[in-house]
Amino acid sequence: MKIDLRKIPNTEKKFENKFNSVRIQGIFCKVTPHLVKIDSLITGNVKITCSRCGEKCEKELDEKLIFFVSDGIYEGKEDILVLESEDGFIDFDEICQSEIASLLSDYHLCKECEEKNEPINIEIIKEI
Repeated sequence: MKIDLRKIPNTEKKFENKFNSVRIQGIFCKVTPHLVKIDSLITGNVKITCSRCGEKCEKELDEKLIFFVSDGIYEGKEDILVLESEDGFIDFDEICQSEIASLLSDYHLCKECEEKNEPINIEIIKEI
């Protein structure tokens, strides 16, 4: 689902979007002429690989996301998460895909490995 940034009102509007088995829903509104705030919840299930044993399993998502979308390059000084839109649209499918990719790049344990509660050995390899 894509929304034109120029048509977003200053009053809060609800949205809901589904991408595969992941759902993002919440509210959005314009906070400045070129900045939109999105307050959302991402839920669903994604397939992950256990970093310890390599088994595939599902991870349940239930995370609150608050971020801003800028119409063009963001030059503000605030320390906030801002996505810059190059085409003047908010693409909720792209946001879901990005959040899923970020999640999958993290370190995950399946339930069995979590229950073992063994220390995790991570080696740091330095190039010589």
